[in-house]
Amino acid sequence: VATTVEWPLLPESDKVQMYVLEHRATNQTNWTRVEIAGTTNRVVIPDSAFGRWFRLAGVNATGQGEWSDPVKLPEKIIGLKLILEITP
Repeated sequence: VATTVEWPLLPESDKVQMYVLEHRATNQTNWTRVEIAGTTNRVVIPDSAFGRWFRLAGVNATGQGEWSDPVKLPEKIIGLKLILEITP
């Protein structure tokens, strides 16, 4: 089951070039990295979101910003829309 992940775009003043979304299963230590254009606030990952950890960071000319607080979704849930909010 694929998962669509959305988040609020950072203000244009931050000049975000891309977003980096990382996700991993609870029983894994390595994160899977997904790079997304800075004009996009949505990505589809091929894995189910259930029981997974997510974190997000913005990247601009000065480099990658701080990671959002990691978010873990419960093992069982139906019809969840995940929104990660990052702040400048």
